[in-house]
Amino acid sequence: DFDGKSESFNIQTVRIDGNNDIKIFPYNITDRLYVEGKLTQPLEIYDSSGKKIGFYENTNSIDMSNYSTGLYLIKIGTEITKVFKN
Repeated sequence: DFDGKSESFNIQTVRIDGNNDIKIFPYNITDRLYVEGKLTQPLEIYDSSGKKIGFYENTNSIDMSNYSTGLYLIKIGTEITKVFKN
C-alpha cells in the first residue's frame, strides 16, 4: 500500500450447518476483524481464558482496536476458530 508496508490476510473459512461458509480475516488483527458471508447465528468472541467478551449479530466488521494483544477464539454456532490480536 501507499506507506510501503504490507499486511497478510489469512482467510479462515468457518462452515455453519454444513452449507453456509463464513470467511473470517485477518488471522493477525491490528484493528478490525472482518466477516464475509451471511451470519445466520451470532458470532461470539472469547479470550484465552474462555471468558465471553463479545457478541455480534448481522455484522461484517468488528472493531478490536481496544482489545489486548493475545489469542482469541471466534465461535459461530458450534464452529470455533482462532485469531491473534497484535
